[in-house]
Amino acid sequence: MVSLLQFQDQLKVKSINGKTFLFDPVRKKDIQLTPEELVRQLTILYLHHEKGYPLGLFSVEKQIKLHDTVKRYDIVIYDRAGQPFILVECKRPEIKLNEAVCAQIARYNIVLQVPYLMITNGPDFFFFALNESAATFDAIGDLPLNRR
Repeated sequence: MVSLLQFQDQLKVKSINGKTFLFDPVRKKDIQLTPEELVRQLTILYLHHEKGYPLGLFSVEKQIKLHDTVKRYDIVIYDRAGQPFILVECKRPEIKLNEAVCAQIARYNIVLQVPYLMITNGPDFFFFALNESAATFDAIGDLPLNRR
C-alpha cells in the first residue's frame, strides 16, 4: 500500500481571506481545508491515480436516507453500469479505525450495497470485500484495480 502523502504535491491549495482551501476535482470546487477533508482529497487522488478509477465515476459527500435519518457518505465510486462499487469512509488522522467506524460504513452500505469497502484516517487503511456466500465482508489487502 502506498502512502497517501505521496499525493500531497498534486493537491491544488489556495488561500482565501486567510483560510486554506483544497480544490476538489470531483465536486469541481474549492473546499475549506480540515483534517478530514485532507484525508478525503488524498484518498480521491490515490483511487484515481493508483487504482485507475476515472473521476467521473466518483461521488463525494452525498446524502443518503437510512431508515428515518439522513446520512452523508464520504466517497462512492460507481461502476460503468452506474451501480455503487466502492464505498469509502474517511476520518481525521487522530480517529482510530475501530469497530464503531466499521459499524458506520456497514450502516451506509445497507443503502448502497457495494461489494468493496475502504476505511481510512490517512495513515491507516482497511479494505473489505463482500463474501456473497457468507453474506459478510472479509478483510482484503487492497482494492481492485479499475480494469474497465
